[in-house]
Amino acid sequence: KEVTPAREAAAAALAELEAATDAQVLLVQGPPELAKELAESVPGFEIVVATSKFPAPPDQPEALNDGRTQLVTVGKKGQYVGVVGLYPGGDGKPPRLAYQ
Repeated sequence: KEVTPAREAAAAALAELEAATDAQVLLVQGPPELAKELAESVPGFEIVVATSKFPAPPDQPEALNDGRTQLVTVGKKGQYVGVVGLYPGGDGKPPRLAYQ
């Protein structure tokens, strides 16, 4: 079997998700730098979830792509649980995100 590079796979998945969902979330199993790179190179995801090199995650997600993408980290080796709530934006606006 052939392995598809992460950027190509994320772009293909995004196209499918956009047709069927209101919000697109990308889970990255890999280094935090890869998650940030994918979030910036495939900017259609509202939320990108990744591990981090720090034991505890920050209190707030990191805004990328002029605030259109939120990078949520769950600590070193994914030791923490992040909760993301999506609330309808209304009037064609994107969903509002609440993170804890």
